[in-house]
Amino acid sequence: LPKKTGAAGLFSNVPDILKVIDVLQGCYGGESDYLSSHSVKSLLKNQIPQLATTSLGMEFKEPRFMGAMGNQLETLGKTGFTGCHWQWAPERALGLVFLSNYPWPRRLKSAQPINAMRSQLGDCAMDCSI
Repeated sequence: LPKKTGAAGLFSNVPDILKVIDVLQGCYGGESDYLSSHSVKSLLKNQIPQLATTSLGMEFKEPRFMGAMGNQLETLGKTGFTGCHWQWAPERALGLVFLSNYPWPRRLKSAQPINAMRSQLGDCAMDCSI
């Protein structure tokens, strides 16, 4: 019998994630062949009120893993099961991608250590962009 499996999160590579960020940034400022500015800006709004910081499968302004970027800017991002994450702050045209190999069962049950590191990356990105 086949086993049921499920997957969610971030599964990609740095160049492709940077392309997505680049497309979103280009669409944010005006119309494009991909998405309207309105569509991209709607990603930066709470689409699921009961989940507070979730927008269509991504998260926004989430200090838990975005650090200063999520605290100070309208920031959209996504975490992955293995510790990966990306985040993008369009008003500063600032983005970052972090890919790691921190899978289950080797990782700790608590996400706090990986989120602390993700937050520090958001802080560093903000410091470097000023």
